[in-house]
Amino acid sequence: MGKDQVIVIEPLEHCATPEVKIHFPHIVEAPFLNIREGDDGISLAEFVSYLHMRRIGDMAFCKDRNFRYLFGSNAYCEKILKCSQEECIGLDDAEIAATFGKQSALGRLAESGRQSDLQTSQAGRTCHFDLELEIGEENICLELIKAPLLEENGSLAGIVGYARDVTKRKRMEKALRASELRYRTLVEKATVGIAVIKDDRILFCNEKVSSRLGAAKPEELFGLSFLDMLSPEDLDDLRAVRDRIFRGEEMDSPGIFRTTYRGGQEGIVEYVVVRFPYEGYDDSLLLFLIDVTKREKAQDEIRKFKAIADSANYGIAIVTLEGKITYTNNYFASVHGYEVGEVLGQNLRVLHPEDQRPRIERIFSDLLRQGEVKAIELKQRRKDGTTFPMLMNLVLAKDRKGEPLFIAGSAVDITELKRKEGELRRSEAELKRKSDRLEEANTALKVLLRNRDEERMDLEQKIMANVKRLVVPYIDRLRKSELNGRQNGYLDSLEISLKEVLSNFLGELTSQTGNLTPKEIQVANLIRQGRNTRDIATLMGIGCGAVNLHRNHIRTKLGLTRKKINLRSYLLSLG
Repeated sequence: MGKDQVIVIEPLEHCATPEVKIHFPHIVEAPFLNIREGDDGISLAEFVSYLHMRRIGDMAFCKDRNFRYLFGSNAYCEKILKCSQEECIGLDDAEIAATFGKQSALGRLAESGRQSDLQTSQAGRTCHFDLELEIGEENICLELIKAPLLEENGSLAGIVGYARDVTKRKRMEKALRASELRYRTLVEKATVGIAVIKDDRILFCNEKVSSRLGAAKPEELFGLSFLDMLSPEDLDDLRAVRDRIFRGEEMDSPGIFRTTYRGGQEGIVEYVVVRFPYEGYDDSLLLFLIDVTKREKAQDEIRKFKAIADSANYGIAIVTLEGKITYTNNYFASVHGYEVGEVLGQNLRVLHPEDQRPRIERIFSDLLRQGEVKAIELKQRRKDGTTFPMLMNLVLAKDRKGEPLFIAGSAVDITELKRKEGELRRSEAELKRKSDRLEEANTALKVLLRNRDEERMDLEQKIMANVKRLVVPYIDRLRKSELNGRQNGYLDSLEISLKEVLSNFLGELTSQTGNLTPKEIQVANLIRQGRNTRDIATLMGIGCGAVNLHRNHIRTKLGLTRKKINLRSYLLSLG
């Protein structure tokens, strides 16, 4: 305060040390005080009188070392203490709350007032405090600024301070924080990646970006080079876009770059870049990033299937639920006599004769109900008006909710097939006629064969009866005559051979080994009878070596070589 200023000293009845000299170790941040460092040596009473004289409009106050009020401005008393200036003198905050405590704000002020007074006195410097009070139905926010008044020896003489109503500012700050929280939440939890870069380095990114790039949290990417995360083939394109943005131009369409995601998988990202001031930088860039890997792969698949469909050697078409043609391949268009561009946008009715429309309506009804219709034959109309048949499969495409989207169909021109079917029917008719005639011939042949079998059986029975009647009696007589051993052997072989003739053994043997010589057949017959090599040699008048040679030939021709199968047992199994 100015040295030449006249101060009227009022008596301080409630102050224990009114004449104590005070000084200001720190500049008090108050617009109503003209205090400079060096304004020392005035008494506390002089300072309080100075405050009263200035008729301060701010919410100012002064307390003694016991935190009792020596001064309270009119604004402070009316708005905060809810009493007059005279009523607050000599009271502390707790006593004022007890005396004028019907207002809820005073109790809160008493609690925080003494605590802040103690903190200020202990700090020995200017202190700032925030206080929220409920006055009536209104909440107000106060900023309390308090400074200690010190004696020459440094002990506390009192406290001077003032309050500022910062309700609007606090509300604005609160709203700003809430708004910032909302926008930060929107950015951090956005389904698209958002990043801010400057000089190609990441200043900020949200979780969508960090999680896809393998970082546990976005902060791990801050300061890293954004370009290091991209495919080298895309760097020149991104730099060109960046330079255009800095020249004030805008992107014509979203760009594409490739990057490597967590786990080494390559991803495809669509991006948009705008210039964006960020934390004092006016040359930073804001990037909106969308992972389009699945979309690009799906589009690649669509392109592949479209290439296949376009070049297919059968017709493919897609129509809306109203029948409007939205896609057709070359086959489908050309078989109707059109170019592809001529049928796109046309209604399907242009491809059908008038007499087919009722049937087509029934087919569409079945399609909507069943979801697909297979192998239906429909008459089609070409551009020149001629008709031809097509075989079609139709399917109803639906969305995830099961709602119909469009109808897809495949079709093939079966004109040639129908012609061949006609030829085939005529051929089948001719074949049936020939078959009928052949059947009649077969029937006659069967009759002849049956008659031949009957005659053969009758002949066999007659031969057997004649042998038994005419031959067997003579064999019996010979056996009773005087024969030597060799003759008896011949007779036994004759009897056995005769029985074999009448049996099916030789037939079976001949059927399986049609290439046996007569000698081999004779040896095989004797082996089957149980004759040994010596007996066979004696009966046939040959040596044992010759018999063994015949044995080996028989085994070879019967497929018994190198097999542990008894030759006689095998011959007996033949019949």
